Amino acid sequence: MSSKKGSKGKSQQSSTWDQLLQPKEQKPKSCIEDILKKLPPSYPVGAIFLNGLLVPVAAISNVCDCCAYFIGEDGQVVVVDAGKVEGISFGEAEAEEEEEENGGC
Repeated sequence: MSSKKGSKGKSQQSSTWDQLLQPKEQKPKSCIEDILKKLPPSYPVGAIFLNGLLVPVAAISNVCDCCAYFIGEDGQVVVVDAGKVEGISFGEAEAEEEEEENGGC
């Protein structure tokens, strides 16, 4: 007898190649990315969190594929990986200098 298995005898596990070739839509997304995709253009956003850092922005522009586009406080476009945004602040982000002037900690 031959020890070879035909195509019908293949195991049901997907190979590494099959996993790499999956369309991006099938890969898990973060809940923050889902929220970003639902926000309308020009929706006011105070700041986003990337790698634990607060990044002040004025509004979201749009989300396309895996990139999120924001309008910075200075009017410049800020592009980030939508899957790496850890949090969103919808209030205005205050600078540390303003907090110190107002007697904040």
